[in-house]
Amino acid sequence: MAKKPTIFRKVPPDQIIRRVPAEFRDAIDVRQLKQPLYTVIAFAGSQGSSSGAMADSRALHRVLPAIEDPEPIVVVAYNFTTEAVAMIEQMEGHAFRRHGSTWTDASWASLHAVTQEPLSKALTKSRPQAPAGA
Repeated sequence: MAKKPTIFRKVPPDQIIRRVPAEFRDAIDVRQLKQPLYTVIAFAGSQGSSSGAMADSRALHRVLPAIEDPEPIVVVAYNFTTEAVAMIEQMEGHAFRRHGSTWTDASWASLHAVTQEPLSKALTKSRPQAPAGA
């Protein structure tokens, strides 16, 4: 699950790079941004782990009500689920990400649920058990 993002309002395109975590700056293509101002939703950087930096549709549903009458949106995260990208595109926004692997909300939630268990329990579930007495 993504950490709570930071929201910046009324940001000119040439200032967006200064507002987002350093690891995302090279992922932003300012040439795509044609409007004078944007609302920027910046999810936290991965800080060595991608699990806290995936933006799924649930994370966007939590943050979007906080944005009243926004300018066009720019959302920046380590990665997005396909449902999150669809939401952003439906709002005619821009999604910039550091990593491009494809996840769905369901596949990400499934993986995240397994990684929240103690490692030994998760490994036991994924390996077949040896027959007793073998």
